[in-house]
Amino acid sequence: MKRFSWIAFIIATLLHIYGTSLIYGAGMRMDRALLNGQPEQHVLLLETLTWIWLPIPMLLKPLFPMSFFSPPYFLYAVLSWSLVVGVCFGYVMPSIIRWRRHNT
Repeated sequence: MKRFSWIAFIIATLLHIYGTSLIYGAGMRMDRALLNGQPEQHVLLLETLTWIWLPIPMLLKPLFPMSFFSPPYFLYAVLSWSLVVGVCFGYVMPSIIRWRRHNT
């Protein structure tokens, strides 16, 4: 009986890092548009996606000064959260596969 799936861990971690980079890029584009005087577009959607995708780094954001969320520290916080998501999927996927095989 397999308890941890390295393949699920790697795939989930890489997908989470990719999704985080997409959300981070969208936030940067939104900030650039606001600085150029363009109207706000999809701000609520971006905030909602950020809270769903990165709940722990977003909860830690008010507790630390802005220097915590400068690029190197923010990168460490987001990378560690991606690793946590990968570990969770690494443990959950073998159980889901085993449950699916048992029900068929």
